[in-house]
Amino acid sequence: MKPDIKVKIENGSFKVLEIHGKPGDLLAKHKVNNDALLQVISGKVVYKEEDVSLELSSHDLHSIPAHQVHELAFEEISHLQLILAVDTKMKFMTSKE
Repeated sequence: MKPDIKVKIENGSFKVLEIHGKPGDLLAKHKVNNDALLQVISGKVVYKEEDVSLELSSHDLHSIPAHQVHELAFEEISHLQLILAVDTKMKFMTSKE
């Protein structure tokens, strides 16, 4: 299953997305065209990129570099915030990429 993603706030410079997920949810491999900041409000997720796997839990912050393919697996019921530039685009990878 996919986590629930909603825009919490947006202005002319940035936007904050709220992400809610439960165990087993997966935000499949994707990348963004600008740097982003992921904040875990509560719960536990695993952030994966290439050969790196990071367990993030309540109050952790993680910087996501632009153009880095990554995915997010939910280990617990979790509430996250993603802070990005207002013009940031997310592109999901296909099996050919």
